Amino acid sequence: MHMGDDTMTKGSTTGIAGAMGGVLATPLTRRSLVTRGALLGALAVVGMGVGSGVGASLTRRALASEAAPAGAGDADAPVQDTLPLAVVNFQPTWGDVSANIDAMIDVARDAAQQGARLILFPEMSVTGYVYSTDETDADSRMAVESAEAVDGPTAARFSELAQELDAWIVYGATETVPDDDAHAYNSAFACAPDGTVSTYQKIHPVEGAWCTPGSTPMILQTAWGKVGVDICYDTYAIPELERYYAAQGCRLLLNPTATSRGFDAEAGDATLWRWYFETRIRNIAIRDQIFVASANLADYDGSHFTFPGGSSVFGPTGSDGSTSFATCYVGDTAEQHAAAFAGEIDLSLATATDILHSDNYRPDLFASWYEELADAADARAAAEADDGQTGGAASSAADATAGSSTADSAAADAGASTLVVSTVNFQPTFGDKEANCASMEAYVEQAAQAGASLVVFPEMALTGYAYADEEGAANGQAAVDAAEPIDGPYAARIADLAVAHDMYVIFGTAEPVGDGAHAYNAAFVCAPDGSIQSYRKIAPVEGPWCVAGQDPLVVDTPFGSLGISICKDTYAYPELARYYMAR
Repeated sequence: MHMGDDTMTKGSTTGIAGAMGGVLATPLTRRSLVTRGALLGALAVVGMGVGSGVGASLTRRALASEAAPAGAGDADAPVQDTLPLAVVNFQPTWGDVSANIDAMIDVARDAAQQGARLILFPEMSVTGYVYSTDETDADSRMAVESAEAVDGPTAARFSELAQELDAWIVYGATETVPDDDAHAYNSAFACAPDGTVSTYQKIHPVEGAWCTPGSTPMILQTAWGKVGVDICYDTYAIPELERYYAAQGCRLLLNPTATSRGFDAEAGDATLWRWYFETRIRNIAIRDQIFVASANLADYDGSHFTFPGGSSVFGPTGSDGSTSFATCYVGDTAEQHAAAFAGEIDLSLATATDILHSDNYRPDLFASWYEELADAADARAAAEADDGQTGGAASSAADATAGSSTADSAAADAGASTLVVSTVNFQPTFGDKEANCASMEAYVEQAAQAGASLVVFPEMALTGYAYADEEGAANGQAAVDAAEPIDGPYAARIADLAVAHDMYVIFGTAEPVGDGAHAYNAAFVCAPDGSIQSYRKIAPVEGPWCVAGQDPLVVDTPFGSLGISICKDTYAYPELARYYMAR
């Protein structure tokens, strides 16, 4: 099978695109990074400035290229904001393709009668969901033998229906892999109102041996602007892909899914599933300020699986902080049974502010981190291949390339299994480093008495927090004037305590840049050996006095490696956290 191939399969398309729609397919090389037992499908965005148009490519070696539009719509047509759509809790009959198609057509007609202009069905609606670790068993064969190409008879029927209903119809089905009759893609077929059919192949499939990964994001050009397409795990576990879509100007992400993690099918209890599902979807809506439309399988498929439904559309509210930042606009995660849920969303609320309108979205920087991870993965793979001939020496070399020696790993493995951490709600006095340092010392002593090995103080604890929206403003200049160098006296006092109590102490401070007008928003890491390392906030929002850092910081300890980030680095830029997890 081709699970690990670095193929460059583009989103397929057929038909002629007109004013209502089309697809833009961007080439992507999928790079699987295996670190410490975890699989990271890292998608490094390159060759693209903030807010640039569709056409930037994602490649494993960070090479920029242009993607040709496949049936683009009318770029001059005004973009509409109000989108009537429907998401479908669909109950398939497992393996009965004909019956499922007939049922889907009936549902689509009903949804269109309710005014829906975009109708979304779940993942693998046409066949029912298939998971198998054996590519030769009956389940795998059903999925593969039911697969069709983009110009197959099922797509033709839905294409005709989309034209008749003047609506987009997007549904999940297996798709043929060219020159491979043993495997199939897990795909989303998108049928435009003008008859165009396009397919997205799930880039991160978890369906087992029969399923081949795709490699290409797909952006639909609609009357409501650009719409991105993910499938299930792509949405929940791979933020790089969703953020790529947002950076390309997509205001809506379509998520055909077959998700049931946390669902107690025997009891019919979806409480845990709802929490798990909503947490992940709301996170996208809040962090990246785009809409996510999810359609999930529902009920028992007659043979294999029971799914909890919960099809819904979540999106940003435009809140100023006085109300919830995200809400469910269409559908309900509590609705477990087969049904279509229709409603309207206002896409003008999808601003993707931290991506399209912030200098902190730095895809070139993210790409350099992922390139490092890719190089380390290559080194490990080569070492594993050579281990039989080198007696393990190659593995040691690969570990060194990855940035952590086998000795470090052994020390971490031999360390305590429980780490006592003290986190401090700290009230600084702005600009008074002496008072703040004395207070911090008292907290460190308390933490030491409680047996803590790691103490974490807030952002800018030593100096006090500063925000100023103008260059040279008094508040910002005060932070610059109070900035503590890494070899400064207050840093040394905290470092002495770290040595005395055999602990790590992390605290925030302004750190000098050296020009007298600017500083970093930094976190100093004081280690038990007396060393101090500095992490500089990569996504600062404190105003023009604050200079952005660019280097992640990994601190090796007897308890394992610690990745350091500050505030918005953590909340709004998952690329850094995922670099740390893979690192």
